[in-house]
Amino acid sequence: MTQGLAAAVAILAYAGLYYASVLRGGADAKCLMALSLALPYYPEIGPFPLMPPDPRIAEFIPPSLSVLFVGAVIAAAWALIWYAVRTDRGRMRLDEAAGSFVWICSGKDSRGEEKEAAAARLMSEGASDAKVVYQIPFIAPLAIASAAVVLLGSPLFIL
Repeated sequence: MTQGLAAAVAILAYAGLYYASVLRGGADAKCLMALSLALPYYPEIGPFPLMPPDPRIAEFIPPSLSVLFVGAVIAAAWALIWYAVRTDRGRMRLDEAAGSFVWICSGKDSRGEEKEAAAARLMSEGASDAKVVYQIPFIAPLAIASAAVVLLGSPLFIL
């Protein structure tokens, strides 16, 4: 009973995080909400998870919260690795950047400016290329985290 309530509270929390723009993608929020419905409690499949949860704590921490935590850690590590690999090749032609999965970093405050508008503005200023930061779709780390939580267990139980 408590696990179902924790899953329902998690769904409302993910909706709140989405509307507060903490979870930026609608697919990410929907993924976590669907995961809350599909896995209201930690599954036991043969020898998995390798680190079984303490039942008293598992009642209050739904698997989707563990997936969110692990996914955030994976996304942060992914971003750091991506940054280290791409430091020398961080520039892209503006016409190419407008259609790519990147953020344009023009050196000016362009937050909230659409990528196409930023590219057009920079081209009108005479620039042909700009520094870019590659976007990482958060749903990819969430997929990896889902498998990790089901197979290995939740690191939140270690804390």
